[in-house]
Amino acid sequence: MMKKKKNWLHLALCLLFGILFCVACGGKQQTETTTAAKAESSSQAAAAEEGLSADSRVVALSRSVGEMWLLAGGNLVGATDDAMDLEGISKACTSVGKLSAPSAEAILALHPALVLTAPDIPAQREVRKTLEAAGVRCQAVDINNFADYASVMQSFTAETGRADLYEKNVTAVQQKIDSVKAALPSEIKGKTFLVIRASAVKTKVLKSDHFTVAMLEDLGLTNAAPESLLDQLSMEGITEANPDYLFVIFQGEPKEAEAVYQELIGGQPAYDQLKAVKDGHTAVLPKDLFQYKPNARWGEAYAKLAELLGGTAAKQ
Repeated sequence: MMKKKKNWLHLALCLLFGILFCVACGGKQQTETTTAAKAESSSQAAAAEEGLSADSRVVALSRSVGEMWLLAGGNLVGATDDAMDLEGISKACTSVGKLSAPSAEAILALHPALVLTAPDIPAQREVRKTLEAAGVRCQAVDINNFADYASVMQSFTAETGRADLYEKNVTAVQQKIDSVKAALPSEIKGKTFLVIRASAVKTKVLKSDHFTVAMLEDLGLTNAAPESLLDQLSMEGITEANPDYLFVIFQGEPKEAEAVYQELIGGQPAYDQLKAVKDGHTAVLPKDLFQYKPNARWGEAYAKLAELLGGTAAKQ
């Protein structure tokens, strides 16, 4: 009899602990749900105070991405310093720090519904982790060619409900690109090129993951850079590549970048012996089209390259 009482007591204690465990788990789940709901409610409340929908509370962490969102008909409540002078940006838009070091604290203070990040910047990858842990929706935007641009713009205009802006800023631009490609002389196809990006800090030969190289390849040309030159810039490697066309993009302070370029490349005796130099097929590419993503101006960028490939570029 005593043994049966002990068994019943043991069973009762197990049931009690089970009930308490379920209550604790349920309470935790309810707390997490409540916290997420409060975060969403806070974002919606902040939006309501400014007369905006929650979907309008977007922060862009680069100039190029911010411009794309504006082209899609969206608004920005926050952006990095490099984007603050964009055409069409609201006076109420707040800076959230530098492109290379955005502030998670400043972003969260804006109660964003969406944060658009540049995944190729290490600091932004870290900020994204912090934001997502706080329940903020983030979207990495990586544009290496026109097809990437078109895909992201389709996503953006779907969110803003502005299909007309997709037609204007993508479909019409694609038609211009097609016209440029159709008019390009057939003898240009198969020619070789190098694109060098020079700055006071670093000078390198660009490869296919850079949109300028992707455009030239789309026009039918071939990147002449051997793998060794992509890894380590050298005049010997450039001489080995000996391209038909040589393009330079100056990044940062132009005069400082040009001085470095002249020291490393342009001022070297072997430079004048390059085929591209002898033929007058060298050019400095304009910063507004080839350092920053051209976005709605992809057609202009293609047209500029076609013009230079046609032999109109002056010898640098």
